[in-house]
Amino acid sequence: MRLRIGGASIREIADLVGLSKSRVHEILADQCREVREPLREELRALETARYDLYLTKINAALNSGDPELALKAVDRALSVSNRRAKLLGLDAPTRVHVQPPAEPDAELRDLLEQARADLAAEEQEIQGGLPDVDAGEA
Repeated sequence: MRLRIGGASIREIADLVGLSKSRVHEILADQCREVREPLREELRALETARYDLYLTKINAALNSGDPELALKAVDRALSVSNRRAKLLGLDAPTRVHVQPPAEPDAELRDLLEQARADLAAEEQEIQGGLPDVDAGEA
């Protein structure tokens, strides 16, 4: 990892340690995952603690007795809660219903059938002008 951080290419590292480039790449990817996951968990814990602090301050505004301030505090509390849910993966995935395209209307279908008929007629005309190889014409 030190070589890569120091600017060495994967090829240079592979040549230096006597491994294939793909194996060096695998090793570096594994090492990155080992470092990244604990950092990700630490960041989640830090953000969760921040959200707790925000909610504590928001709670004070909710109990202030000022209705306008309380409404703003509710809005902020919902924002913090939404962000926390996203961070922790608490929300269920959104379902998306994919509907197949509607049946083409009759006019479009007629145009398509006419185009197919015209194409078939042109093909027939072209084939009619070609010599029949099977009949011995050459």
